[in-house]
Amino acid sequence: MRRPEGPGKTWVRFYPLVLAIVIFPLVFWARDGLYFDSVYIVLYNFARAGGLIGLLLMFVQFSISERIPFLERGIGLDRLYQVHVRIGIVAGVLILLHALVLILQELVSSGLISLYFSKTLGIVAFLALPAAVLPAVGRRRFRLSYESWKWLHRLMYIVFPIGWFHSFLLGTTVNSYPAVRTFWIVLGAAFALLMLRKLLRSLGIRRRPWFVEAVDNRSEMVTGLRLRLPEQREWDHLPGQFVFLKLETQPGSRRFLEAHPFTVSSAPGSEQLELNIARAGDFTNALSSFPSGGSALVEGPYGRFSYRIHPAESYLFLAGGIGITPFLSMIRSAAESGSRQPMHLLWSVRNDESLFALEDLENAAASVPFDYQIFLTREGSADSGQAGDGACPGKKHLGRIDRACLEDLLEKKQELDPKRTAAFICGPEPMMNDLSEILRQIGFSRRRIITEQFSL
Repeated sequence: MRRPEGPGKTWVRFYPLVLAIVIFPLVFWARDGLYFDSVYIVLYNFARAGGLIGLLLMFVQFSISERIPFLERGIGLDRLYQVHVRIGIVAGVLILLHALVLILQELVSSGLISLYFSKTLGIVAFLALPAAVLPAVGRRRFRLSYESWKWLHRLMYIVFPIGWFHSFLLGTTVNSYPAVRTFWIVLGAAFALLMLRKLLRSLGIRRRPWFVEAVDNRSEMVTGLRLRLPEQREWDHLPGQFVFLKLETQPGSRRFLEAHPFTVSSAPGSEQLELNIARAGDFTNALSSFPSGGSALVEGPYGRFSYRIHPAESYLFLAGGIGITPFLSMIRSAAESGSRQPMHLLWSVRNDESLFALEDLENAAASVPFDYQIFLTREGSADSGQAGDGACPGKKHLGRIDRACLEDLLEKKQELDPKRTAAFICGPEPMMNDLSEILRQIGFSRRRIITEQFSL
């Protein structure tokens, strides 16, 4: 598999491209938009600029979300999706302000809104935009299921072309300058190509379904899923990467549920693709009763959360709950390849019943330079250590991973020198933020702390 390039190089290419896309039409807008004769003129001209920038940023949003290999390999899908959300908020606000200012100005000046085709398109996009943007910004606040959120968010695929046609027919800057009009045509064509790519990718995945070989309960809160490769299909992934999974509604139905992202637990080259999935919603709770024998669609792999992308002399893995899954793939890969690089894992779980992967850790510890410690945050039996004592003297103990524990570990494990060690963190966001800060305080540089913040 081709090794992804560093994120810095890709960002350096990505940001100038985005700036060029946004600035190009603004240069022409500035020729007749920088007049300050009255508040009315100022609001009108800046509302025009907001519409231009908002629609262009919406196009950038689509480009980011389409999982283009150049961007995904270099930056990582988790970070791209974070940028996607931020750009979406800015684009939505600018377009809403654009519409509100122009509508209010017309109401103030004439007392009514004149309707014709090109303006009606803009009003339709204006009314549909909040339904697409607000759920994406506050899905949990609105208590929307993942599936409902996805369907509402797909309104953006309607809002953009409507907004594009509206600006193409009515936009002052677009219609005043042939260069901008040509640019707008290229923008529309690029959007059409993105949608065609999306369709072809979906059709290609549907032609090569995977076979659901087994579904089992790994623990009270984790379901294990094992998938078998389709015949004559090559598959490879880096340890720590994730995929998007769609399952059949019923075996043989050829109708598939919404795609969800899950980390691969199996090592590269395995005959089966293994996923360990926490029960955290309607879809994941229903997985335990999902019958084997059906089909699944798998898209990927994606992600940069892999020790093969971030080489170091040794590795420190910090996991919270189901955040153990990428590390299972990494330590299995290390065991199968006979790696001699030291690896140490700290796994924080609620109780003993949550230790669904303990056997995997024991097997790895017997074959490679790998060691692990368990932290029970709620209850359970510990062979040494007490809650809040700070140090990490035993294989299993009560309490959370804290600074005293990490300092004690680095003192005892000289091979985990912060200058030569890469620290990977995967778990709940508050845990990742806290541990990242602690690692920086005890000597780890930012580039040696790798996290994957993936939340949909």
